[in-house]
Amino acid sequence: MKFPSRSSKQTSGEFSLFRPATRYTISHHVITVTQAEAVAIAEELDGPFQVEVTRNTMSTGFDPDFLVIITHTGIPNEKTVPRAIRAIQDVAGKHRGRHVGWDRLELPPEQKAGRGWLEPDDDDDDSDPMSLPAPLKS
Repeated sequence: MKFPSRSSKQTSGEFSLFRPATRYTISHHVITVTQAEAVAIAEELDGPFQVEVTRNTMSTGFDPDFLVIITHTGIPNEKTVPRAIRAIQDVAGKHRGRHVGWDRLELPPEQKAGRGWLEPDDDDDDSDPMSLPAPLKS
């Protein structure tokens, strides 16, 4: 039995936030007190980002009541997220919003053009028993 060499282990200093050449959706969260503030932030950031305004479901009545979800998709590097955070914080600060965090979702590789293996052929019609293939003889 062969054991992996020690050099193949990842040490704690080798952690990488993003895998190379991998697409991610990054979602930033900004909270505001009023809907008007949330809409102002959304309008200013719409374009370079995809933006959604929703009620803050975690609000207790004393907390900000609106959540602005700001997303961007692509192949990020270590500078992408800090640059986006600075841009979002600048806009949020003008409208009394607060950037409260972000998360990432790794996306599967893009499929090549053409039919997927689950897509039916044009001649796949199982409604007629005569269209089924003949059984194999052994």
